[in-house]
Amino acid sequence: MLVTMTPARTSAEPWQHRFVEANGLRFHVVTQEPAPEHSKPAAPLVVLLHGFPEFWYSWRHQIPALAAAGFAVAAPDLRGYNDSEKPEGVEAYRISNVVEDVAGLIRALGRERAVIVGHDWGGAAAYAFAMMKPEMTSRLCVMNSPHPARFVAELSRGNEAQLRRSWYMFFFQLPEAPERLFTADGFRMLKGMLTRSARKGTFPPTVLAPVRPDDPAYTEEVFGPVVTVTPFSDEADAVAIANDTPYGLSGSIWTSDVGRAIRVARAVETGNLSVNSHSSVRYWTPFGGFKQSGLGRELGPDAPDAFTEVKNVFISTQE
Repeated sequence: MLVTMTPARTSAEPWQHRFVEANGLRFHVVTQEPAPEHSKPAAPLVVLLHGFPEFWYSWRHQIPALAAAGFAVAAPDLRGYNDSEKPEGVEAYRISNVVEDVAGLIRALGRERAVIVGHDWGGAAAYAFAMMKPEMTSRLCVMNSPHPARFVAELSRGNEAQLRRSWYMFFFQLPEAPERLFTADGFRMLKGMLTRSARKGTFPPTVLAPVRPDDPAYTEEVFGPVVTVTPFSDEADAVAIANDTPYGLSGSIWTSDVGRAIRVARAVETGNLSVNSHSSVRYWTPFGGFKQSGLGRELGPDAPDAFTEVKNVFISTQE
């Protein structure tokens, strides 16, 4: 899954957007020349390599700062990201190809060497570039990425803490599973990652009312501090509206009438239901949903039944 995330561009931007041909592909690169007081024919070039799942915009604060310090700066969207080309097939994304991409970008910008800066997975690419292209690396700066030799050593000796932190690397090796997970429910997981990690106030609390049952705000899963209010005529109408959706992960009922709470809880098609609270799941209770939200049951004694299949094997020991 490859997502384009280009922010709006304004005339006040201090950098320039350009497309560069390198290693047989077309790359989107953001560049900025050094400040006039530092301008000189051979200003050092700094290449900024972003991580996953990011793009050039991750460097928006560092680009002008480096230019002000006298560096020429280039921040590309790596292959497969944002406005750069996205070749088909797993083989196209080998680290050796990424290294050749960076080398081609440096040459396309008229340079022979550059300061290589990488963050996260861009840091892994930066390490690989320095090892495979030492003659093109004037300096190396890596953030939030371990040296590959140290990383492999820790995984090889069974470092449980590192294995837990690197679970997604192994998950990404499964055929089709990552793509299905990320695209499920309208890219639910990716949207959640953005809203949970966003700066406070990026997504202000919003109440939408009244919202019709056929409104996209009701039919699609909305991530962020958004509440939709849909009017109903009576209890039966409320249950019908609640069940008229392809989702059924969790819900809540707010009432002082215990009998009504039990009656509605039985009727609402959702895997988890809380009364006068939000999400009361405990580790000893099964957690899962109905309909398109039903991908098994985790936690509790019912979990093994959701993730296992029973097979009978009969072996005769008689000759």
